[in-house]
Amino acid sequence: MHALGKEYVYPGVEMQEQRARAFFDAHKWKEARGEYEKLLTMVKDPANPTRQRAQLRVAECRVQSKGAPS
Repeated sequence: MHALGKEYVYPGVEMQEQRARAFFDAHKWKEARGEYEKLLTMVKDPANPTRQRAQLRVAECRVQSKGAPS
Protein backbone atom coordinates (compact mmCIF):
# COMPACT_ATOMS: atom_id res chain seq x y z
CA MET A 1 0.00 0.00 0.00
CA HIS A 2 1.36 3.39 -0.99
CA ALA A 3 1.77 5.92 1.82
CA LEU A 4 0.50 9.34 0.77
CA GLY A 5 2.71 11.26 3.15
CA LYS A 6 2.88 14.90 2.06
CA GLU A 7 0.27 14.33 -0.64
CA TYR A 8 -2.53 13.66 1.88
CA VAL A 9 -4.79 16.66 2.30
CA TYR A 10 -6.39 16.85 5.73
CA PRO A 11 -10.09 17.69 5.71
CA GLY A 12 -11.03 21.32 6.18
CA VAL A 13 -13.53 22.62 8.69
CA GLU A 14 -16.46 22.31 6.29
CA MET A 15 -15.66 18.71 5.36
CA GLN A 16 -15.10 17.78 9.01
CA GLU A 17 -18.47 19.28 9.95
CA GLN A 18 -20.20 17.36 7.14
CA ARG A 19 -18.62 14.12 8.31
CA ALA A 20 -19.68 14.74 11.90
CA ARG A 21 -23.21 15.66 10.81
CA ALA A 22 -23.50 12.45 8.78
CA PHE A 23 -22.69 10.35 11.85
CA PHE A 24 -25.03 12.46 14.01
CA ASP A 25 -27.92 12.11 11.54
CA ALA A 26 -27.32 8.35 11.43
CA HIS A 27 -27.54 8.25 15.24
CA LYS A 28 -24.00 6.92 15.53
CA TRP A 29 -23.38 8.88 18.71
CA LYS A 30 -19.88 7.66 19.56
CA GLU A 31 -18.54 8.34 16.06
CA ALA A 32 -20.33 11.69 15.83
CA ARG A 33 -18.93 12.79 19.18
CA GLY A 34 -15.41 11.96 18.08
CA GLU A 35 -15.81 13.88 14.83
CA TYR A 36 -17.29 16.92 16.57
CA GLU A 37 -14.46 16.85 19.11
CA LYS A 38 -11.98 16.92 16.20
CA LEU A 39 -13.87 19.92 14.87
CA LEU A 40 -13.45 21.67 18.23
CA THR A 41 -9.68 21.35 17.88
CA MET A 42 -9.86 22.89 14.41
CA VAL A 43 -11.99 25.94 15.34
CA LYS A 44 -10.48 27.82 18.29
CA ASP A 45 -12.63 31.00 18.39
CA PRO A 46 -15.32 30.53 21.10
CA ALA A 47 -17.60 33.01 19.31
CA ASN A 48 -17.54 31.01 16.07
CA PRO A 49 -20.99 29.49 15.37
CA THR A 50 -19.39 26.31 13.99
CA ARG A 51 -17.53 25.78 17.27
CA GLN A 52 -20.65 26.52 19.32
CA ARG A 53 -22.69 24.04 17.27
CA ALA A 54 -19.95 21.42 17.69
CA GLN A 55 -20.00 21.93 21.48
CA LEU A 56 -23.76 21.49 21.49
CA ARG A 57 -23.54 18.33 19.38
CA VAL A 58 -20.87 16.84 21.68
CA ALA A 59 -23.23 17.37 24.63
CA GLU A 60 -26.16 15.90 22.68
CA CYS A 61 -24.09 12.83 21.78
CA ARG A 62 -23.19 12.34 25.44
CA VAL A 63 -26.86 12.49 26.42
CA GLN A 64 -27.91 10.13 23.64
CA SER A 65 -25.26 7.62 24.70
CA LYS A 66 -26.42 7.98 28.33
CA GLY A 67 -23.49 10.10 29.48
CA ALA A 68 -23.36 13.38 31.37
CA PRO A 69 -24.19 16.46 29.25
CA SER A 70 -21.46 18.63 30.84
